[in-house]
Amino acid sequence: MLIPFSDFPVRAQFQQGESLAGYLYRFQGGNGHRIARRLEHTLGALYRGTATDAPPAAFDTLQMLLGTSTELDRTWWLRKRRLPKCSNGHENSRPGLNITPVRFCVLCLSECGFHFALWELPQIAACPVHQIRLYEHCALCAKTFSWSELMPDWFCACGQSIINAPIKLASRNQLLFAQLLAESEDIDLPSRFNNRVEPSISQGYTLSEVYAGLEWGGRLRKALCRDGHRSRKPIQSKRNYRPFWSDDWVAVLLMASPDELKHRILRILVRRFRGHKDLLCSVTKLDWLYRLMRFVGTGNYGYFQTKIRMVVAQMLAEYQLKLPISSAVFYNPWISPTRRCENQTRLMHWWANLSKHIGDLDPEMLRYQQTTVIPPIKYGKREYELELVDILNRLSSVAFEQADLADCRALSYWWRIPKDLRELQSPSDVLQQLGLHLTVIPDYELYFVGSLVRLACQEKPA
Repeated sequence: MLIPFSDFPVRAQFQQGESLAGYLYRFQGGNGHRIARRLEHTLGALYRGTATDAPPAAFDTLQMLLGTSTELDRTWWLRKRRLPKCSNGHENSRPGLNITPVRFCVLCLSECGFHFALWELPQIAACPVHQIRLYEHCALCAKTFSWSELMPDWFCACGQSIINAPIKLASRNQLLFAQLLAESEDIDLPSRFNNRVEPSISQGYTLSEVYAGLEWGGRLRKALCRDGHRSRKPIQSKRNYRPFWSDDWVAVLLMASPDELKHRILRILVRRFRGHKDLLCSVTKLDWLYRLMRFVGTGNYGYFQTKIRMVVAQMLAEYQLKLPISSAVFYNPWISPTRRCENQTRLMHWWANLSKHIGDLDPEMLRYQQTTVIPPIKYGKREYELELVDILNRLSSVAFEQADLADCRALSYWWRIPKDLRELQSPSDVLQQLGLHLTVIPDYELYFVGSLVRLACQEKPA
């Protein structure tokens, strides 16, 4: 039977920024009691907020115990629940809080004497003010802290004082993430935090947006870092294996500036296309990178997802060659934009000279192509798409080598193109217009053009 607070002689006051579990611990400890296991279970049901009936019942029980001494915000607790898995970061709700393990900042606890609500947030591991790690285990017996086993006045059950625990410095990523949580608009911080937490790069966000951004960023990381052929294998398949990204990669991604964000994503994209020597790289729709493109292009996003989405959209606009095919075609990220622009300029001049020697397209065929306003997207024809990309890469390679036009006799004798394809004035339009033209011709004609291009690449001057 839980004793109502009105029956206790000592009445502790709820402090600004204090956690509910920490307040109950102080109240019980001030009256010479520990938190009963039943009370801890009631708190856990309220904190998790996952079941339908448990949170309202837990809320009623705790409010009955508190009486009128402390009014809990019913809407805050009852609307709070964990983000469902694979929600794409769309769920606008508060995250489930962690009642276990119990975390402490040794210096904050010695200064203020109460447990902060900030320490209950999922994945927080550092104090943004004192820049030290939060304690979850006793320094003496190494047991994980829990409210039902803590003795009054912040002592472990083994007799070790939490306030006197040794201090350990936190890592930079842990500090950045703790700072990000502390700067959320809907987190209640103690008055001692005023002007002591450095302002973060991002402003105007809520806790739910932070954790939705973590989930969304995790899927973004998988899209960037995992190969489509290895998607069924676990990321960490070997003992003590650590991938090149860290466990805090997503949190750092959320806090990065747009320029830093683009650099980090592009750096992984470069690793993704390691080994490709051609100008263009084709990615099938089953690949994680293609799913990334679909992922960032749909849905309603919060603050952090919008920031990441804009950066990814800029990166795709810079490195993607848009063609009406099911696969995605990228410029090789190993080739710098400056060098790529130079190559495209050479391609434009070379193509302008070559196209003068190529005959006009038959009027009837041209009329047929002009009636096709939107080129059909040929889903599932992977061989067709690879042939198209191979033609563009071979033409680019011949142009970069400044091949003599006489070497391309097969193209000039047998290929026919529309007049518009000869009047290209922008280097960035050559591959785009050539690709669009190749997508509207029949499959057999595309393979015929491909054989001509390969033959032209093999020819040598007499």
